[in-house]
Amino acid sequence: MFPDLLRPLAAPAAVVFCAAAGFAQSDIGSWKGELRSDSPRLFGGYTVELFDQRHMRADSVNVGLDGRFEFQHVPEGQYELQISDGAGRVVYDDWVRASSGTRSLEVRIPNESINRPPAGGVSMKQLLHPPQPKAIGHARAAQKFSDAGEYAKAAGELEAALRISPGYAEARTNLGAQYLRLGRYAEALEQLQRAVEIQPSLPALTNLGYAQLMLNRPAESAATARAALRLDADNAAAHYLLGMSLVATGSSTEANPHLEKAAETMPTARVNLQRLRAQ
Repeated sequence: MFPDLLRPLAAPAAVVFCAAAGFAQSDIGSWKGELRSDSPRLFGGYTVELFDQRHMRADSVNVGLDGRFEFQHVPEGQYELQISDGAGRVVYDDWVRASSGTRSLEVRIPNESINRPPAGGVSMKQLLHPPQPKAIGHARAAQKFSDAGEYAKAAGELEAALRISPGYAEARTNLGAQYLRLGRYAEALEQLQRAVEIQPSLPALTNLGYAQLMLNRPAESAATARAALRLDADNAAAHYLLGMSLVATGSSTEANPHLEKAAETMPTARVNLQRLRAQ
């Protein structure tokens, strides 16, 4: 199985506050901010959240493609500022103070702290329709359940995320992965096909190929694995999937080099390659 789940990633960043005055002490009014990085980036899908000192969420806003965001009617006080990317991964988490003297802020995120987009680039659908904050919240909850081995509960959270944001490709990919773990292969196939339509990423393609293989559709699985290898010619999971699909179609000779490539880093591939040679 090749599930690829959301992994929260905390990363350091520098926050620069800009002074302003003229607002009441209890409510600083509009609080504007901007995300910056050392190289040009689009921040579509990013979310900025404020949590109070009891870790209760005070507010949440989406970030524009240019990195700008704005909170309305922010009470003066100390907050935890948390920034998530379009996949729900936390890329910044720190405490900040909102006051009449600090009504705007700049968050500078180093290049290495921003997760790379899926191989193949980011689709226009994703840029134009980023997931809603509530959908990202469900995706985070799903990750916790998945880490605890509660795959059915993780699937339920991802289903809730997709009811809010149907174009959330990462959530569809991860829902497909949970269905695979639960043995619900036909449902996994449906979700992964839709994920590939939105964003043909490596995790979506390799999981789709696995679902096809488990549903006894090895020719389709091989085609999907070849599509994954066009995105990354060295991807071990894609080589393993293609090798096993070719074995299932009776093309063991053609399968060998792909299984050998996968066996360099995947113990499961080494075991299956040994079995194939023994036969």
